[in-house]
Parts: sequence; structure tokens; C-alpha cells
Amino acid sequence: MVAISPLLNILSKSIRSIRKFVLRDFYEIEKLQSSIKKNNHFADNSMSKLKTEMNKILNKINPELEIISGRNFPTKDCWIIDYSDYYSNLKRANENLGIGIAFMKESHIKSYIFYNPVKDDSFFFEKGSGAFKNDFRIRVSNEKDKKEIIISLFKKVNEEDDKETLKFLKNIFFDNAITQRELGSLNYDLCDLASGKIDCAIFVNPTKKIEIVLNLVLAECGGKLNINEFQGSKIFICSNKVIEKMVKEMVETNIIKV
Repeated sequence: MVAISPLLNILSKSIRSIRKFVLRDFYEIEKLQSSIKKNNHFADNSMSKLKTEMNKILNKINPELEIISGRNFPTKDCWIIDYSDYYSNLKRANENLGIGIAFMKESHIKSYIFYNPVKDDSFFFEKGSGAFKNDFRIRVSNEKDKKEIIISLFKKVNEEDDKETLKFLKNIFFDNAITQRELGSLNYDLCDLASGKIDCAIFVNPTKKIEIVLNLVLAECGGKLNINEFQGSKIFICSNKVIEKMVKEMVETNIIKV
């Protein structure tokens, strides 16, 4: 492993133990996609087992740290687990799924790992050390050609507070002939941005926990953040530094017109 702390190294090796049963469940669910039978029960059981195993792993590494996985914002040293989008992607056997684990100390995120057990990919972000995918360093792209840039927009599952704003944003980028993608996972969007696979990731009204993890991810991979307001919603625009000004102006110009 390259330039990551002993904590992240132990965590990375430990969470790979979940891969065997996750793969088994994933492939079973994949077979059920063409079946008339609902797979919710199967996905529910797999999700329950995943949470149990993750709690065991984290308690073994440091039993004194609380494990936060709900919406409550932590106020002390703890582990923060993010299962966002995991369940919805698992149900449809979408391989863009993963678990985000952050280590918070003194109200700051010190380390963050996003692990995809289907692809066996790990993304590491650590304060002052940089960003890595598996065993190599990653960095945001330097793409600046408007015809070549790729923007990902994320729509939250089962929530409506970002719906109208995303419609507004999609029309802007469509009118400017910019390639758009939706991966179905905000964590994956950020990891793809960090590794240069996309050039900009946009989402609306994130939770406070996502905001603090986002700050670490962007700081370590060289990304930039701009926040705009539109009809009471907050638009988070994460991008490489080359297109930062262009995308920001594109959005702000259209906000003024409304």
C-alpha cells in the first residue's frame, strides 16, 4: 500500500473480508432481475448482514469509537459509515455500489475510504497524504475543452428537495452540449472526479456529513468547490480547477436569468 496510515491500512485489509458474501448476494440478485419475483427480501437480508459485519470490523479495530451511520451529525471522535445509495444499487445489481467509512477526530475528518466489494476497488483520502485508488495516487483531470468535459449530476433516492434544481441544471448543460452522466451514487461520483474519470460532479442539498467528507476528498485530490443558491436550494459544484470558472459562470448566468 502506498503512503497511507496504519489505520487506513488495517481498515482496508479488514473490510475486504465482506467481499465473499457480498459477491454471492450480488450475483444472486443479478439473476433475479429478469424474474417476476421481488428481490427486496434478499436485498434486505444482505444489507442487514453487511451492517452487522461492518460494525464488528470497526469495533475490533477500535472498540472505544462510536459508530455513526444515521443522519445525526457526530460531535465527538467516531467512525462514520455511509451506506447511501448502496441498497438501491444492490437491488438492481448495479455494480456502482460501495461503503464509505470516515474517521473523525476533534471534529475533523482525518481519513476516508470508499470500498466497492464487487469491483474490489478502494479509494483512500487522508489529510495531508493525498488521494489513492488501490495502490496508486490519483488526481483530478486537467480537461478544459468544453466539447470533451463530462459532468455528473446526482439525484437523491426517494427525496424530492433536489428535483427542480437538477432539472434546471440539466437544461443548462444540454443547451451547452456538455456530456452528462448519472452513476446512481454520490460517493462514486466523487471518486470518479478524484481519479479524473469525470471533470465535474454536481449535487444539491447534501447532508452535513457529506459536506465534511467532501472537504477532505477535494483537498487531497486537487478539486475545487463552488456553492450556488437557487430557489432555496444549495448547488454544490465540484470540479477540476481548469473548468471551475467556466462551469460556475455558466450556472450563475442562468440563475440570474430566472
